[in-house]
Amino acid sequence: PPPPPPISLQYLTPSGLCVQVSTERTVTQKKPDVDGAPPAGAGAGGKGKGKGAAKGKGAAVEFDAHETSRAVLADGSVVRYMSDGSIVVMLPDGGLCERPGKADELTGRGEWIGTNLAGTRWRQPDSYMGQPRVGFELPEIEPLKDEEGNVVTDEETGAPLFPPKEGEEGYVPPTALRDEETGEPLLDDDGNFKLPPDVLIVPDPTWVDPVATAHVTDPDTGAVVTSRGDLTMVVNHPPPSLRRLVVHSDGTRVVRDPDGGCAWRVEREGFAAVHAPSDVNEPIVVDLGAALAAVDRDGGVAITLQDGSAVAADANATTGHVAYAPAASSADPARSALDALRGTRGAPEPGVF
Repeated sequence: PPPPPPISLQYLTPSGLCVQVSTERTVTQKKPDVDGAPPAGAGAGGKGKGKGAAKGKGAAVEFDAHETSRAVLADGSVVRYMSDGSIVVMLPDGGLCERPGKADELTGRGEWIGTNLAGTRWRQPDSYMGQPRVGFELPEIEPLKDEEGNVVTDEETGAPLFPPKEGEEGYVPPTALRDEETGEPLLDDDGNFKLPPDVLIVPDPTWVDPVATAHVTDPDTGAVVTSRGDLTMVVNHPPPSLRRLVVHSDGTRVVRDPDGGCAWRVEREGFAAVHAPSDVNEPIVVDLGAALAAVDRDGGVAITLQDGSAVAADANATTGHVAYAPAASSADPARSALDALRGTRGAPEPGVF
């Protein structure tokens, strides 16, 4: 059976930051001043300028927009939603995936532009359903032949003649179905050519001008500091350490220190910090200031409020989807609320509903 739809608990901080914690382990945050002027560095290129296209060789994609909301995913990636419809995915290793808000004028489809740690960039247009492309899934169009199988040529030039092109009289789509005996194209009841079912077509990626990159090795620690022209900085510590610090162009910091108990931690001024411990059995924690939110590996979400009480939600719950536990209900109200939803302790603690 399909998984149950996700459930989110929402918390509004005193500063007006709206935080939603989902049972899919996604933390969405939206600030109250999203309709204001974009601050310096708010653009995907770190300058808040541009029209969604690269400027000059080695330049990063820049968007003339400001951030409206963001989502921290379960792997530490941060998805920024911009006011012009563009999307910027900041990966925990320093990579970027950028999607302009406007579709291509010729194809009407969108695209993603990727950047890796080394500054290499590529463009991947969206996949679509359509007829197989001539010259790729199908053989190339052959010249016309007479009844004896000889190639028909132009009387004046001697050049081979090919079937009519699209828009010309007598044109037949190269993917049209044909009669097995006569080879004539098949028509439907309305007189249209019968075509095979559409297939998923994945356009080939193309290279984009790279972003300038510089590497510096710290002589004392051996850490490699990578600085890119899109204002991204990555600090990787040498093996066997797995410590890493990524500072993205908008000021978002992603820290990784598995030996120190941190699988990843995402921070940015004005937003709630999100921390994932190295132990996968421990929940992802969201620092809400006066409150604390947590979502476990099974998708159970709990918010412990300032007075010690807790609200919990679980899409897989057996006795409901949301529970409240007063501060005096137990030593761990958040756990009591989740247990009440899952029925793991029989009857819920007194006061839990």
